[in-house]
Amino acid sequence: MLKKINIGILVFLIGCSSASLFGQNSSSSPYSMFGVGDIANNGFGRNLGMGGVSTPLISNNNLNPSNPASYIGIMPYSFIFELGLSGNNYTLKTPNGSTSKFDGNIRYIAVGFPLTKWWKAGVGLRPITDIGYNIQQEYNLQLDTNRLVNAYKGEGGVNSFYFDNSFVLMKSLSVGLKSAFVFGSIDRTSSVTSYNRTSTNVLTVEDRKIFRAFSFGLGTHFHKAINDKFFLNIGATYNLKTNLATDYERLVTSTTNKVNGTFTDTLSNGVVKQGDMVLPQSYGLGTSIIFKQKLELAFDYQFENWSKSDFFGELQNFKDNQRFSVGLEFTPEYNSIKYFRAVRYRVGFNKTNSYLMINNQQLRQIGGSMGFGFPLRSGSQINVAVSYTERSISGDNRLSENYFQFHLNFSLQANWFYRSKFE
Repeated sequence: MLKKINIGILVFLIGCSSASLFGQNSSSSPYSMFGVGDIANNGFGRNLGMGGVSTPLISNNNLNPSNPASYIGIMPYSFIFELGLSGNNYTLKTPNGSTSKFDGNIRYIAVGFPLTKWWKAGVGLRPITDIGYNIQQEYNLQLDTNRLVNAYKGEGGVNSFYFDNSFVLMKSLSVGLKSAFVFGSIDRTSSVTSYNRTSTNVLTVEDRKIFRAFSFGLGTHFHKAINDKFFLNIGATYNLKTNLATDYERLVTSTTNKVNGTFTDTLSNGVVKQGDMVLPQSYGLGTSIIFKQKLELAFDYQFENWSKSDFFGELQNFKDNQRFSVGLEFTPEYNSIKYFRAVRYRVGFNKTNSYLMINNQQLRQIGGSMGFGFPLRSGSQINVAVSYTERSISGDNRLSENYFQFHLNFSLQANWFYRSKFE
Protein backbone atom coordinates (compact mmCIF):
# COMPACT_ATOMS: atom_id res chain seq x y z
CA MET A 1 0.00 0.00 0.00
CA LEU A 2 2.82 2.38 0.92
CA LYS A 3 4.44 1.71 -2.43
CA LYS A 4 1.30 2.75 -4.33
CA ILE A 5 0.88 5.91 -2.24
CA ASN A 6 4.48 7.03 -2.80
CA ILE A 7 4.25 6.54 -6.56
CA GLY A 8 1.00 8.50 -6.60
CA ILE A 9 2.65 11.40 -4.77
CA LEU A 10 5.52 11.44 -7.28
CA VAL A 11 3.19 11.57 -10.24
CA PHE A 12 1.25 14.40 -8.58
CA LEU A 13 4.40 16.44 -7.89
CA ILE A 14 5.67 16.09 -11.46
CA GLY A 15 2.25 17.07 -12.76
CA CYS A 16 2.28 20.20 -10.60
CA SER A 17 5.77 21.05 -11.91
CA SER A 18 4.31 21.41 -15.40
CA ALA A 19 2.91 24.77 -14.36
CA SER A 20 6.43 26.18 -14.08
CA LEU A 21 8.02 24.25 -16.96
CA PHE A 22 5.25 24.84 -19.48
CA GLY A 23 5.72 28.06 -21.41
CA GLN A 24 9.36 28.65 -20.55
CA ASN A 25 11.39 29.62 -23.58
CA SER A 26 14.48 27.50 -24.15
CA SER A 27 15.35 28.96 -27.53
CA SER A 28 16.47 32.35 -28.76
CA SER A 29 16.97 31.23 -32.32
CA PRO A 30 15.33 32.94 -35.32
CA TYR A 31 15.06 29.47 -36.89
CA SER A 32 12.46 28.61 -34.23
CA MET A 33 9.97 30.91 -36.00
CA PHE A 34 9.34 28.17 -38.57
CA GLY A 35 7.20 25.03 -38.23
CA VAL A 36 6.75 23.90 -34.63
CA GLY A 37 10.10 25.36 -33.60
CA ASP A 38 13.42 23.84 -32.62
CA ILE A 39 13.30 20.10 -31.97
CA ALA A 40 14.60 19.59 -28.44
CA ASN A 41 17.26 17.00 -27.68
CA ASN A 42 15.33 14.49 -25.58
CA GLY A 43 18.42 13.11 -23.82
CA PHE A 44 19.28 13.59 -20.17
CA GLY A 45 22.63 14.39 -18.55
CA ARG A 46 24.57 11.30 -19.60
CA ASN A 47 23.25 11.41 -23.18
CA LEU A 48 24.09 15.08 -23.67
CA GLY A 49 27.73 14.53 -22.72
CA MET A 50 27.97 11.76 -25.35
CA GLY A 51 26.83 13.84 -28.32
CA GLY A 52 23.13 13.08 -27.82
CA VAL A 53 23.42 9.29 -28.20
CA SER A 54 20.36 7.76 -26.54
CA THR A 55 18.72 4.67 -28.08
CA PRO A 56 21.26 1.99 -27.03
CA LEU A 57 22.22 3.33 -23.59
CA ILE A 58 21.17 1.57 -20.39
CA SER A 59 22.25 2.32 -16.83
CA ASN A 60 21.41 1.64 -13.19
CA ASN A 61 22.37 5.24 -12.26
CA ASN A 62 20.84 7.38 -15.03
CA LEU A 63 17.43 7.50 -16.73
CA ASN A 64 17.08 7.36 -20.50
CA PRO A 65 13.48 8.17 -21.54
CA SER A 66 14.48 8.18 -25.23
CA ASN A 67 14.08 4.39 -25.12
CA PRO A 68 11.25 3.20 -22.83
CA ALA A 69 12.85 -0.26 -22.68
CA SER A 70 15.97 1.13 -20.96
CA TYR A 71 14.38 1.42 -17.49
CA ILE A 72 15.05 -2.26 -17.03
CA GLY A 73 18.52 -1.22 -15.85
CA ILE A 74 17.07 0.23 -12.62
CA MET A 75 18.10 -1.92 -9.66
CA PRO A 76 15.52 -3.55 -7.32
CA TYR A 77 14.35 -1.27 -4.48
CA SER A 78 16.07 1.64 -6.21
CA PHE A 79 14.44 5.00 -6.93
CA ILE A 80 16.03 7.55 -9.30
CA PHE A 81 15.08 11.23 -9.45
CA GLU A 82 16.50 13.44 -12.22
CA LEU A 83 16.43 17.19 -12.70
CA GLY A 84 18.04 18.95 -15.66
CA LEU A 85 18.98 22.60 -16.13
CA SER A 86 20.56 24.29 -19.11
CA GLY A 87 22.04 27.61 -20.14
CA ASN A 88 22.39 28.66 -23.79
CA ASN A 89 24.64 31.32 -25.26
CA TYR A 90 23.51 32.07 -28.85
CA THR A 91 25.45 34.02 -31.45
CA LEU A 92 23.71 34.91 -34.71
CA LYS A 93 25.80 36.08 -37.67
CA THR A 94 24.47 37.91 -40.74
CA PRO A 95 26.17 39.91 -43.51
CA ASN A 96 25.42 43.04 -41.45
CA GLY A 97 26.99 41.90 -38.18
CA SER A 98 26.34 39.59 -35.25
CA THR A 99 24.36 39.54 -32.02
CA SER A 100 24.45 37.35 -28.90
CA LYS A 101 22.01 36.34 -26.19
CA PHE A 102 22.06 34.11 -23.11
CA ASP A 103 19.10 32.26 -21.59
CA GLY A 104 18.58 29.33 -19.27
CA ASN A 105 15.97 27.39 -17.32
CA ILE A 106 14.79 24.00 -16.09
CA ARG A 107 14.70 21.46 -18.93
CA TYR A 108 13.12 18.35 -17.45
CA ILE A 109 12.12 16.54 -14.29
CA ALA A 110 11.70 12.76 -14.09
CA VAL A 111 11.64 9.71 -11.83
CA GLY A 112 12.28 6.02 -12.41
CA PHE A 113 11.40 3.11 -10.13
CA PRO A 114 10.77 -0.67 -10.11
CA LEU A 115 7.26 -2.07 -9.81
CA THR A 116 8.29 -5.74 -9.82
CA LYS A 117 11.48 -7.66 -10.70
CA TRP A 118 10.39 -7.77 -14.33
CA TRP A 119 8.55 -4.44 -14.60
CA LYS A 120 10.18 -0.98 -14.26
CA ALA A 121 8.61 2.42 -14.93
CA GLY A 122 9.32 6.11 -15.31
CA VAL A 123 7.35 9.36 -15.21
CA GLY A 124 8.53 12.76 -16.37
CA LEU A 125 7.96 16.09 -18.03
CA ARG A 126 10.15 17.38 -20.86
CA PRO A 127 9.94 19.59 -23.99
CA ILE A 128 9.57 18.25 -27.54
CA THR A 129 10.04 21.56 -29.35
CA ASP A 130 11.01 25.10 -28.31
CA ILE A 131 10.07 28.47 -29.76
CA GLY A 132 11.64 31.79 -28.80
CA TYR A 133 12.56 34.67 -31.11
CA ASN A 134 12.31 38.46 -31.29
CA ILE A 135 13.22 40.09 -34.61
CA GLN A 136 12.92 43.67 -35.85
CA GLN A 137 13.46 45.14 -39.31
CA GLU A 138 13.55 48.89 -39.94
CA TYR A 139 13.04 50.70 -43.25
CA ASN A 140 13.40 54.37 -44.13
CA LEU A 141 11.10 55.21 -47.02
CA GLN A 142 12.63 57.37 -49.72
CA LEU A 143 9.43 58.92 -51.11
CA ASP A 144 8.27 60.56 -47.87
CA THR A 145 9.26 61.07 -44.27
CA ASN A 146 7.75 57.80 -43.03
CA ARG A 147 9.73 55.11 -41.26
CA LEU A 148 8.52 51.51 -41.04
CA VAL A 149 9.43 48.90 -38.40
CA ASN A 150 8.43 45.24 -38.83
CA ALA A 151 8.55 43.18 -35.63
CA TYR A 152 8.20 39.42 -35.16
CA LYS A 153 8.01 37.68 -31.79
CA GLY A 154 7.27 34.10 -30.81
CA GLU A 155 7.27 31.87 -27.76
CA GLY A 156 5.98 28.51 -26.57
CA GLY A 157 6.47 24.96 -27.77
CA VAL A 158 5.33 21.37 -27.50
CA ASN A 159 5.70 19.52 -24.18
CA SER A 160 5.34 15.88 -23.13
CA PHE A 161 4.15 14.50 -19.79
CA TYR A 162 5.03 10.83 -20.20
CA PHE A 163 4.65 7.46 -18.48
CA ASP A 164 7.14 4.78 -19.57
CA ASN A 165 7.06 1.05 -18.82
CA SER A 166 9.80 -1.55 -19.34
CA PHE A 167 9.21 -5.30 -19.26
CA VAL A 168 11.71 -8.17 -19.19
CA LEU A 169 10.95 -10.72 -21.91
CA MET A 170 14.06 -12.82 -21.30
CA LYS A 171 17.43 -12.39 -19.63
CA SER A 172 18.94 -10.31 -22.45
CA LEU A 173 15.85 -8.70 -23.96
CA SER A 174 13.43 -6.05 -22.73
CA VAL A 175 10.59 -4.12 -24.37
CA GLY A 176 9.08 -0.76 -23.49
CA LEU A 177 5.87 1.17 -23.96
CA LYS A 178 5.74 4.98 -23.93
CA SER A 179 2.46 6.78 -23.39
CA ALA A 180 2.32 10.55 -23.09
CA PHE A 181 0.03 13.54 -22.90
CA VAL A 182 1.37 16.06 -25.41
CA PHE A 183 0.32 19.66 -24.88
CA GLY A 184 1.37 23.27 -25.29
CA SER A 185 0.81 26.46 -27.20
CA ILE A 186 2.53 28.56 -29.83
CA ASP A 187 2.17 32.34 -29.67
CA ARG A 188 3.37 34.36 -32.64
CA THR A 189 3.00 38.13 -32.95
CA SER A 190 3.82 40.27 -35.99
CA SER A 191 3.41 44.02 -36.26
CA VAL A 192 4.02 46.84 -38.68
CA THR A 193 4.67 50.28 -37.17
CA SER A 194 4.60 53.39 -39.34
CA TYR A 195 6.09 56.64 -38.00
CA ASN A 196 5.54 60.09 -39.48
CA ARG A 197 5.54 63.67 -38.26
CA THR A 198 2.01 63.70 -36.83
CA SER A 199 1.22 60.13 -35.80
CA THR A 200 2.28 56.54 -35.22
CA ASN A 201 0.23 53.70 -36.67
CA VAL A 202 0.59 50.08 -35.55
CA LEU A 203 -1.06 47.05 -37.16
CA THR A 204 -0.66 43.97 -34.94
CA VAL A 205 -1.53 40.33 -35.68
CA GLU A 206 -1.47 37.91 -32.74
CA ASP A 207 -1.73 34.21 -33.59
CA ARG A 208 -2.15 31.57 -30.91
CA LYS A 209 -2.30 27.80 -31.39
CA ILE A 210 -3.32 25.65 -28.42
CA PHE A 211 -2.97 21.89 -28.78
CA ARG A 212 -3.25 18.61 -26.89
CA ALA A 213 -3.21 14.90 -27.68
CA PHE A 214 -2.10 11.49 -26.44
CA SER A 215 0.90 9.85 -28.07
CA PHE A 216 2.40 6.37 -27.94
CA GLY A 217 5.72 4.74 -28.71
CA LEU A 218 7.57 1.46 -28.45
CA GLY A 219 11.12 0.48 -27.60
CA THR A 220 13.27 -2.60 -27.32
CA HIS A 221 16.71 -3.25 -25.85
CA PHE A 222 19.05 -6.20 -26.23
CA HIS A 223 22.01 -6.51 -23.86
CA LYS A 224 24.46 -9.40 -23.63
CA ALA A 225 28.06 -10.16 -22.70
CA ILE A 226 29.99 -11.30 -25.78
CA ASN A 227 32.88 -12.57 -23.65
CA ASP A 228 34.64 -11.58 -20.42
CA LYS A 229 35.86 -8.32 -22.00
CA PHE A 230 33.06 -7.06 -24.27
CA PHE A 231 29.40 -6.26 -23.59
CA LEU A 232 26.93 -5.45 -26.39
CA ASN A 233 23.89 -3.14 -26.28
CA ILE A 234 21.39 -2.72 -29.13
CA GLY A 235 18.38 -0.42 -28.88
CA ALA A 236 15.50 0.48 -31.17
CA THR A 237 12.50 2.80 -30.83
CA TYR A 238 9.37 3.64 -32.80
CA ASN A 239 6.97 6.52 -32.10
CA LEU A 240 3.57 6.66 -33.75
CA LYS A 241 2.24 9.68 -35.60
CA THR A 242 0.46 12.10 -33.26
CA ASN A 243 -2.52 14.22 -34.30
CA LEU A 244 -2.54 17.30 -32.09
CA ALA A 245 -6.07 18.65 -31.71
CA THR A 246 -5.51 22.37 -32.25
CA ASP A 247 -7.45 25.60 -31.77
CA TYR A 248 -6.07 28.39 -33.94
CA GLU A 249 -7.01 31.86 -32.62
CA ARG A 250 -6.21 35.26 -34.12
CA LEU A 251 -6.48 38.84 -32.88
CA VAL A 252 -5.87 41.73 -35.29
CA THR A 253 -5.76 45.30 -33.98
CA SER A 254 -4.96 48.72 -35.38
CA THR A 255 -3.63 51.42 -33.06
CA THR A 256 -3.06 55.09 -33.90
CA ASN A 257 -1.15 57.44 -31.61
CA LYS A 258 -1.76 61.16 -32.19
CA VAL A 259 -1.28 64.33 -30.23
CA ASN A 260 -4.92 64.25 -29.11
CA GLY A 261 -4.88 60.62 -27.91
CA THR A 262 -4.56 56.91 -28.72
CA PHE A 263 -7.21 55.07 -30.73
CA THR A 264 -7.42 51.26 -31.03
CA ASP A 265 -9.70 49.26 -33.32
CA THR A 266 -10.17 45.48 -33.20
CA LEU A 267 -10.29 44.29 -36.78
CA SER A 268 -10.62 40.57 -36.06
CA ASN A 269 -10.88 38.40 -32.94
CA GLY A 270 -11.83 34.74 -32.81
CA VAL A 271 -11.07 31.16 -33.78
CA VAL A 272 -9.60 30.94 -37.28
CA LYS A 273 -9.46 27.15 -37.50
CA GLN A 274 -9.97 24.00 -35.50
CA GLY A 275 -8.18 20.88 -36.66
CA ASP A 276 -5.01 18.84 -36.31
CA MET A 277 -1.31 19.57 -36.38
CA VAL A 278 0.51 16.33 -37.11
CA LEU A 279 3.73 15.32 -35.36
CA PRO A 280 5.25 12.62 -37.58
CA GLN A 281 6.16 9.04 -36.85
CA SER A 282 9.80 8.50 -35.96
CA TYR A 283 12.23 5.73 -35.19
CA GLY A 284 15.71 5.28 -33.78
CA LEU A 285 18.37 2.59 -33.91
CA GLY A 286 21.62 2.44 -32.00
CA THR A 287 24.31 0.18 -30.64
CA SER A 288 27.14 0.37 -28.12
CA ILE A 289 30.09 -1.77 -27.10
CA ILE A 290 31.47 -1.77 -23.53
CA PHE A 291 35.06 -2.88 -22.99
CA LYS A 292 36.04 -4.16 -19.52
CA GLN A 293 33.42 -1.91 -17.86
CA LYS A 294 35.71 1.02 -18.63
CA LEU A 295 35.08 2.21 -22.16
CA GLU A 296 31.72 2.48 -23.94
CA LEU A 297 31.53 3.47 -27.60
CA ALA A 298 28.01 4.18 -28.89
CA PHE A 299 26.35 5.09 -32.20
CA ASP A 300 22.79 6.33 -32.72
CA TYR A 301 20.55 7.18 -35.71
CA GLN A 302 17.24 9.06 -35.40
CA PHE A 303 14.70 9.59 -38.19
CA GLU A 304 11.53 11.72 -38.16
CA ASN A 305 9.16 11.61 -41.14
CA TRP A 306 8.38 15.35 -41.33
CA SER A 307 7.90 15.28 -45.11
CA LYS A 308 4.53 13.56 -44.50
CA SER A 309 3.45 15.96 -41.77
CA ASP A 310 0.55 18.35 -42.29
CA PHE A 311 -1.05 21.26 -40.44
CA PHE A 312 -4.84 21.55 -40.71
CA GLY A 313 -4.87 19.07 -43.60
CA GLU A 314 -2.21 20.86 -45.68
CA LEU A 315 1.25 19.39 -46.30
CA GLN A 316 4.12 21.64 -45.25
CA ASN A 317 7.40 22.30 -47.03
CA PHE A 318 9.34 20.09 -44.61
CA LYS A 319 12.11 17.56 -45.10
CA ASP A 320 12.67 14.39 -43.11
CA ASN A 321 14.72 15.12 -39.99
CA GLN A 322 17.78 12.85 -39.63
CA ARG A 323 20.29 12.86 -36.80
CA PHE A 324 23.54 10.89 -36.53
CA SER A 325 25.30 10.72 -33.15
CA VAL A 326 28.41 9.02 -31.84
CA GLY A 327 29.60 9.10 -28.23
CA LEU A 328 32.19 7.71 -25.87
CA GLU A 329 32.27 7.26 -22.10
CA PHE A 330 35.41 6.30 -20.18
CA THR A 331 35.58 5.30 -16.51
CA PRO A 332 39.16 4.58 -15.35
CA GLU A 333 38.08 2.40 -12.44
CA TYR A 334 34.39 1.90 -11.71
CA ASN A 335 34.66 1.18 -7.95
CA SER A 336 37.89 3.03 -7.21
CA ILE A 337 38.41 4.67 -3.81
CA LYS A 338 40.32 7.39 -5.65
CA TYR A 339 37.60 9.86 -6.61
CA PHE A 340 38.79 11.03 -10.05
CA ARG A 341 39.39 7.46 -11.19
CA ALA A 342 35.68 6.83 -10.61
CA VAL A 343 34.60 9.92 -12.54
CA ARG A 344 33.00 9.20 -15.94
CA TYR A 345 34.53 11.14 -18.84
CA ARG A 346 32.38 11.66 -21.94
CA VAL A 347 32.70 13.08 -25.42
CA GLY A 348 30.46 13.01 -28.49
CA PHE A 349 29.63 14.36 -31.95
CA ASN A 350 26.41 14.74 -33.94
CA LYS A 351 25.20 15.84 -37.35
CA THR A 352 21.59 16.74 -38.19
CA ASN A 353 19.73 17.34 -41.43
CA SER A 354 16.88 19.47 -40.12
CA TYR A 355 13.23 19.23 -41.12
CA LEU A 356 13.24 22.96 -41.98
CA MET A 357 13.55 24.26 -45.52
CA ILE A 358 14.57 27.92 -45.77
CA ASN A 359 14.94 29.56 -49.18
CA ASN A 360 14.56 26.07 -50.67
CA GLN A 361 17.59 24.86 -48.73
CA GLN A 362 17.65 22.35 -45.90
CA LEU A 363 18.95 23.67 -42.60
CA ARG A 364 21.99 21.63 -41.52
CA GLN A 365 23.54 21.33 -38.11
CA ILE A 366 26.74 19.90 -36.62
CA GLY A 367 27.82 19.79 -33.02
CA GLY A 368 30.11 18.28 -30.43
CA SER A 369 30.03 17.83 -26.67
CA MET A 370 32.03 16.78 -23.66
CA GLY A 371 30.89 15.95 -20.18
CA PHE A 372 31.60 14.40 -16.80
CA GLY A 373 29.69 12.17 -14.42
CA PHE A 374 30.70 12.96 -10.85
CA PRO A 375 29.75 10.13 -8.47
CA LEU A 376 28.06 10.81 -5.15
CA ARG A 377 27.13 8.48 -2.34
CA SER A 378 24.51 5.73 -2.83
CA GLY A 379 24.92 5.63 -6.63
CA SER A 380 23.84 9.24 -7.23
CA GLN A 381 25.60 11.40 -9.79
CA ILE A 382 25.99 14.99 -10.88
CA ASN A 383 26.34 15.12 -14.66
CA VAL A 384 27.87 18.17 -16.33
CA ALA A 385 28.12 18.68 -20.09
CA VAL A 386 29.12 21.44 -22.49
CA SER A 387 28.09 21.31 -26.14
CA TYR A 388 28.76 23.47 -29.18
CA THR A 389 26.44 23.56 -32.18
CA GLU A 390 26.60 25.38 -35.49
CA ARG A 391 23.83 25.53 -38.05
CA SER A 392 23.40 27.49 -41.23
CA ILE A 393 21.97 27.82 -44.69
CA SER A 394 23.85 29.18 -47.67
CA GLY A 395 22.61 31.60 -50.27
CA ASP A 396 22.90 35.16 -51.43
CA ASN A 397 22.73 36.31 -47.82
CA ARG A 398 24.40 33.89 -45.43
CA LEU A 399 22.73 33.41 -42.06
CA SER A 400 24.54 31.26 -39.52
CA GLU A 401 24.07 30.53 -35.85
CA ASN A 402 26.29 28.96 -33.25
CA TYR A 403 25.65 28.38 -29.60
CA PHE A 404 27.20 26.92 -26.50
CA GLN A 405 24.95 24.96 -24.18
CA PHE A 406 25.76 24.24 -20.56
CA HIS A 407 23.94 21.27 -19.03
CA LEU A 408 23.66 20.42 -15.35
CA ASN A 409 21.92 17.21 -14.35
CA PHE A 410 21.19 15.82 -10.89
CA SER A 411 20.65 12.05 -10.92
CA LEU A 412 19.77 11.19 -7.32
CA GLN A 413 19.35 7.58 -6.26
CA ALA A 414 17.86 6.13 -3.08
CA ASN A 415 16.45 2.87 -1.82
CA TRP A 416 12.69 2.93 -1.57
CA PHE A 417 10.09 0.35 -0.59
CA TYR A 418 12.77 -1.63 1.31
CA ARG A 419 11.56 -3.23 4.50
CA SER A 420 14.26 -3.92 7.08
CA LYS A 421 14.22 -7.23 8.92
CA PHE A 422 15.20 -7.59 12.56
CA GLU A 423 16.08 -10.85 14.22
